[in-house]
Amino acid sequence: MSKNSFFENFLVLPPKPPSKGGRSRQMNSNEIAQILGSGKSETQPFGFRVLVDPTEGFERYETVWAENGGLRAFLRKLEEIVAHYGWGAVKHHNHNNDFASYFTHLGVQSQGSALHQIQALVRNLETQTQGPSRWARTANVYQIFPRAFNLSGWREFHDRPPGTAKPFFEEWAAEDFETLNDLGFDTVWLMGTFPIGKRGAKGGETGNAGSPYATTDHQALELSLGTEADFKRFVDMAHECGVRVILDIIPNHTSLDSRLLREHPEWFLHHTNPVAGETAPFGSFEHIDGEGKLWWIRLAGCEYYGKLTPWWDVAQLNLAHPAVREYVVTTACRWIRDFGIDGYRIDMAYQLLNSYYSRNWKVQMPERELLEQMITAVRELRPDAGFFGEAYGREEDLFLCGCDTTLQKCTWLDGLRWHQGRGCNVERIRKEIRNAATIHAQTDGPGGYIFVGNHDEMPHTEAYGPWTRGCAVLTICQPNGLLIFNGQEIEFSQQSKDDWPKPIPFTRPVKIDWAGADPETARFYRWVFRTSKSIREELGDVQMHPLEDLNGNWVGYALTGKDTTTRYLVIANPTDRATMAHVYHTDLGINHSTPLMPYGYKVVRV
Repeated sequence: MSKNSFFENFLVLPPKPPSKGGRSRQMNSNEIAQILGSGKSETQPFGFRVLVDPTEGFERYETVWAENGGLRAFLRKLEEIVAHYGWGAVKHHNHNNDFASYFTHLGVQSQGSALHQIQALVRNLETQTQGPSRWARTANVYQIFPRAFNLSGWREFHDRPPGTAKPFFEEWAAEDFETLNDLGFDTVWLMGTFPIGKRGAKGGETGNAGSPYATTDHQALELSLGTEADFKRFVDMAHECGVRVILDIIPNHTSLDSRLLREHPEWFLHHTNPVAGETAPFGSFEHIDGEGKLWWIRLAGCEYYGKLTPWWDVAQLNLAHPAVREYVVTTACRWIRDFGIDGYRIDMAYQLLNSYYSRNWKVQMPERELLEQMITAVRELRPDAGFFGEAYGREEDLFLCGCDTTLQKCTWLDGLRWHQGRGCNVERIRKEIRNAATIHAQTDGPGGYIFVGNHDEMPHTEAYGPWTRGCAVLTICQPNGLLIFNGQEIEFSQQSKDDWPKPIPFTRPVKIDWAGADPETARFYRWVFRTSKSIREELGDVQMHPLEDLNGNWVGYALTGKDTTTRYLVIANPTDRATMAHVYHTDLGINHSTPLMPYGYKVVRV
């Protein structure tokens, strides 16, 4: 067996280096950040062969895996192993050139393979990836759907005068931003600010509803919310109060009666030979242009489990068309340049990637990614513009396009769910906590926002059942980026049977009933919002440490700061049985025990 044979089982080794005379290319900051975050696309997590029992005449090894293939996860796991077992437990990797081969595979050079040299390598790489949009990775985002928000009711809920019945952007005041600040939110995401189409609208074409993602004009403001001057005043006021503003950007589609479709039907995916008098094929709809010409336009859609499923209220733009790409870039620049917004949440971002789009629609895409083209243009105007990509996968590709972070819809959200009759999977929750800690620890790479509910998911009380509040505490107290959907703090839900089970449906107009909030629920969310805010303010640069107890049914993590000895424990019991949480963490000097009631939770300063 060769000296590298064990290592080769855990890592795809790099190809042979180019011949002499070849010039090496300087890596850009996104490539460096990918190496730090999750490694190159073919990199597998490093498997440390750890000497756990050095008894003379008998050596017992265990394999301990890094969380992912990135250099930051490699270092984090190495530090944990050395702290528990000492450097001698892994020095054989150095002797066998395993560490050196790993660095070569990633395309980085270290001054050596000692722990302090690897730490220095990571610090050096991190300094090359710091950008002015970094705020987007850890912002506390409050998502507002103005059509449903009920501003006057929200003010009364927070013990303030209700105000008048002016349009949303005209009515909003500095005191409203101060209320959000008091709860710990520093960013507002506005959903539904563009005019909504009537044709094929969810809830009917004559109603006052419809999906905010079926817009008639990406470059116009919904008139019922106020004028453009009102919106500019809203953004300026937000900045004066220390709050950032982000909007949705929807590059993929428009409503069935959009301005673009009227003016440029050729910008949409369509059938080339429609036949008058025949019904449009499945997944398409009939459109008559201004000259009376018949078009069969493709409905937009999304890949679900390998099958393209149409969305019946939106038309699919052809993202390979040069004019469409120019329109998307112009639209993104308009709201940044003319109104000073701070960034975008990119609707269905991962489906816009060339790999997904070309597979879904059988279209030959340009070599350049549309998102990279759009983000580059925006950052020429505003280097600190933040981009939040909606994703069910391909987070690394979105990061390489310039996204600062992603809205993680299939990890934390699903990992903490309560399954009626089966309860919670305690080990799965611990895994998601470890994953969240790794994402927070890696200073760059495809980070991820966490949430227990949003505008697209079933009401979080239904998803988490009796475990809802413990789940909320574990989510809101994390130092990662946080998203809260308006009404979640009173557990509001009016889901509709004829729509996806959203807490606020798109099929009919709904107003959040702030006055009907349960007082105990309201107190709980105010407490956890303010607790999270005070911990961040006290600790500063917060570090997250997963807590483990293989013999217990509780889950949680510890929070520390770099410049303070203060520590907080955030723990919860996801089971229907009382338990005793024994927190023993030698590295942090914590030895603490506390009882937890069924589905109970605690935030403890130790």
